[in-house]
Amino acid sequence: MDAKTIRKRKKELKRVSKTLKKKFIGIDIIIDQIIENITVWYVTPEILTRPVIINLWGLTGVGKTDLVRTLVKELNFVDNFVEVQLSNKNDVHGRNSVEGILGCSSIEAQKPGILLFDEMQRFRTIDDKGHEILNYKFSDVWVLLSDGKFANSYNRKEALLDILFSSLYWNQIAKEDAEAEIDIVDEKNISETPVTEGETPKPKKKKKIIRKYHQSYWNATQIKKLLKLEEDVKSIMEWSNDKKETIIYDAFDDNTVTEGEMYSKLLIFISGNLDEAYTMASSTEDADIDADIFHEFSLKIDLIKIKEVLKKRFKPEQISRLGNTHIIYPSLSKSNYIQIIKNSLKALVNLIYNNNKIKITIDESVVDFIYRNGVFPAQGVRPVLSTIVSVVENTLPFFLLYTIEKNIKVIDISYSNTSKSLVANIGGVTKKHKINGVIDKIKTDINKEWQVITAIHEAGHAIVYALLFGLAPTQIKSKTAFSGGFVAHHDIIPTKERLLDKLVSILGGQSAEEVVFGDKMKSHGCSADIYQATTLASHFVRDYAMDGYQSQILNSNCAPDNNGNFNIDATNNIIEEILKTQKERAVGLLEGNLQLLKEVASVLLTSETLSPETFKKILAKHNIKIRILSMKKKVIKGYARKFNEWKNKI
Repeated sequence: MDAKTIRKRKKELKRVSKTLKKKFIGIDIIIDQIIENITVWYVTPEILTRPVIINLWGLTGVGKTDLVRTLVKELNFVDNFVEVQLSNKNDVHGRNSVEGILGCSSIEAQKPGILLFDEMQRFRTIDDKGHEILNYKFSDVWVLLSDGKFANSYNRKEALLDILFSSLYWNQIAKEDAEAEIDIVDEKNISETPVTEGETPKPKKKKKIIRKYHQSYWNATQIKKLLKLEEDVKSIMEWSNDKKETIIYDAFDDNTVTEGEMYSKLLIFISGNLDEAYTMASSTEDADIDADIFHEFSLKIDLIKIKEVLKKRFKPEQISRLGNTHIIYPSLSKSNYIQIIKNSLKALVNLIYNNNKIKITIDESVVDFIYRNGVFPAQGVRPVLSTIVSVVENTLPFFLLYTIEKNIKVIDISYSNTSKSLVANIGGVTKKHKINGVIDKIKTDINKEWQVITAIHEAGHAIVYALLFGLAPTQIKSKTAFSGGFVAHHDIIPTKERLLDKLVSILGGQSAEEVVFGDKMKSHGCSADIYQATTLASHFVRDYAMDGYQSQILNSNCAPDNNGNFNIDATNNIIEEILKTQKERAVGLLEGNLQLLKEVASVLLTSETLSPETFKKILAKHNIKIRILSMKKKVIKGYARKFNEWKNKI
């Protein structure tokens, strides 16, 4: 490898990086990491002794698969690329091994190629109870990930036997056909041979066909792979059947025939949606979760968290074979979504101008409408793109038809909240087209009585949280499209004291309802809070050994072995008492701050949302000081002070 070639390939990678960053919004850092990790594979693949493995983890719809496919295209590796969707379910095509898929592909052993294992979350070797899964598909993936070499395979010998016996069979058929023919001559002479009256016609004679190729392309590619030949496929296609049979017979005397293939020059991408790492990912229905808060939360996910989630699916030695190149996608921020919307609209406008020479300008009000009704932060870009199609692409033909009829070349489009329509100004004439703002409509239809309950409920959560942690929640909403409302909290390190405080905060919503409406009128909307609080209290007792027991309390039905303390029933009463005690704390805090509860709830009823800054000002009026802390920050304190106090006593 010469220096000129190395410089040329590095320059090509820079070009590819720029192209990817133009297409994919909000993941420049991800692209930089990928380019950095494939540099050796692309520039000097000759020095590789094992495959390069890159893991891509993120939420659905952030562009993992599309990024790999685009990279493959830009690197001109389309002919040497294989995409496999890993799953424990049976494949309709009967593909059960990675070796078999590679064997049927255009990727050659010891030659650079790209392999994508997609949808990794559907593949597992440990079930949800911790038991090992046996006899699953694609079990040889771990062999490939280890060092790129498959184990000895007698399937190769069977494949060669299949080619050999097929050749012997057809050779015999051809021989029998040849013996049945007579006087093989040039067919041109037959038409010139006269037949006199009364004379018996001579048998029609067949033309002798001289073939250049004796092997099919499929057979030639298989022979090349199975025998590990350097000879090109075209030359193998020219082999006579006798030559082919001789070479295959000789190969059976060579033990290397059954050796597994070596794919040390592969670039392997492993891609999956690990929603467990993104604990807010379950909020797929909520279009009101602040995209920036979700984005900040996702930035805290690290390699340790990813491996912790992977341990629920795979054995430790299998996780180790994935390597340590784990690239973690953040969720998209609000500015990312807006840029994606603008880029998509710009592409649409340019397409119409190029085809029809009609100039279209789209107002910011349309962008706001699409964002409001199309962004679900936990679902990525797909809902946004589909909203653009339904709102803009499906409406434009109505405006374009009028424009073409009147021979007008300019359209200005905006959104009217009053008429719930896209409004086009075409040569001074206003045209409207009703559009369906699904999220807007749902919010408009929300029952006013239910909104009062929600405002009180969320005010209770926010106030208790602020009083116990001295922080403003990162987001407070009392009117959303689907879930009523919510209060977003920080990542709080779970000490014993903080866990109990967190329980109080979780129960603050129901407590506020009881304080304001009384016990008989508290709503069923607390069920999710009760489930969360019960789960946390269970961990507090059974897993964290925080109250009453030192051992971990296990469910015997889910335990992987017979070792453990299975005293589930005895801990039920402890958990119930903890929850009742923390509920009393929540009620006490709210009853001691009734004026504050009234003011916060009133603001939520009128504005539907409460920013951390406004919330802080309200509490300051009641002589309560709190801080505003970024979602990125983990909340932990007191250990350094406690250590110094202890140290000074020694």
